[in-house]
Amino acid sequence: MKCIELVFSRIDEVLDIIDKLIELNCISRRYVIIRDGNRLLIPVIEECDADEIKGLREFRVVECNPKELNVRGYRLRELVREFFGDEVAIHVPSSFDIVDGIALIPLHDEGLKYAKVIAYCLTLIHRNVKSVYVKGAVRGFERVRELKLVYGEPIYEVIHKEHGIKFYVNVGKVYFNPRLSTEHSRISSFVRDGEVVLDMFSGIGCFGIHIASKNNSIVYSVDINPYAVYYGLKSLKINRLKGKVIFINCDARLLDKVFKGRIFDRIIMNLPHNALDYLDIAFKLVKINGTIHLYLIAHSEEEALNMFTAKTNALGFSCSDIGIRWVLDHAPHEYIYCIDCVGVRAMNTA
Repeated sequence: MKCIELVFSRIDEVLDIIDKLIELNCISRRYVIIRDGNRLLIPVIEECDADEIKGLREFRVVECNPKELNVRGYRLRELVREFFGDEVAIHVPSSFDIVDGIALIPLHDEGLKYAKVIAYCLTLIHRNVKSVYVKGAVRGFERVRELKLVYGEPIYEVIHKEHGIKFYVNVGKVYFNPRLSTEHSRISSFVRDGEVVLDMFSGIGCFGIHIASKNNSIVYSVDINPYAVYYGLKSLKINRLKGKVIFINCDARLLDKVFKGRIFDRIIMNLPHNALDYLDIAFKLVKINGTIHLYLIAHSEEEALNMFTAKTNALGFSCSDIGIRWVLDHAPHEYIYCIDCVGVRAMNTA
């Protein structure tokens, strides 16, 4: 077996060669990378052309006898530490998203220079992943996430499955969070046949399609991003539904004018950063004794409830029952909560 031997005082000194080997698919995925102090032995496939990396840094091609790779039971940080050391492992994110064969990893500042080696190790553990992107911030009203390809082929569009339901997703064009699959299913379990539901910030329509797959109900799925509506309509064609989903490409701020007096049994407001700013529109559109599911970001349940009740009181509405549920970690000490406001009523009619 041939290995490329790299000797260094800091791993950063040889990152250019490692990154190039990854780009060229030269590293054997069958054997482990051997780290012995400040020395790396990287097993390479026979087809690898060492001339491609000459000039980057001094290295030797040596005979080696690495163990066969077995990643069973490994977490990503553990594998990165074993291959490349603590100086890289400390930058491995605690969580990342996989959408079918696409992985989306959050890396910031110092960690960005290790993106290729972290992505390479991720694909050793998750063999179905063909593309790895570093995900940046969600930008603009259309909620499109910044992405940078760091490993594999530039794949954007896939069919993603949740609880037996299929969705067309284009990670470069629409906002999509696979970690919300449990929440999509949870909300759909509350809906009963005959309900008319409004999803004010629907994205590709995950809530709506989940609901319509279980219930003979009507869901209006609204999003300002035309690509979200496009992929939502494509998803309708590959699922069997009991109910009906109607997609509308529109700014949620205009919905009271769009629906002109129509009211809804249930409203979903999954826009955690500023759903509270649209609560006045939701109160105009929800039935008396209807339900609103609103998502927001807060440091604690108490803070989330205080934010919600302060807003509802200011608007002159209340709930006969309020539930709250942690949904996701958003950032250190920040969490996404769902407020379930059941039995909506105007205060002067209580």
